[in-house]
Amino acid sequence: MITAQKVDKPLVVDLLVQCFCNSKSIHYIIEKEGRSESRIKVLMSYAFDYCMNYGEIFLSDDRLACALVLYPEKKSYRSSLSGSS
Repeated sequence: MITAQKVDKPLVVDLLVQCFCNSKSIHYIIEKEGRSESRIKVLMSYAFDYCMNYGEIFLSDDRLACALVLYPEKKSYRSSLSGSS
């Protein structure tokens, strides 16, 4: 496993979109009215940014899989109040 960097965002977002494009839970969140793939992409982009700020993202050596790991202790209560994410 290798640690993903910000330049890996397009790859990670695409991997996540592929994995979650048929997820009923994701479709429930984003609604079903057209443009669902673009909405999933926006959601996965947010997940990438959030995880880069408050965790780590790993890519498999062949760069065909990823894991997003959140560290709740990285997000302070103070940053929640200021609206930072």
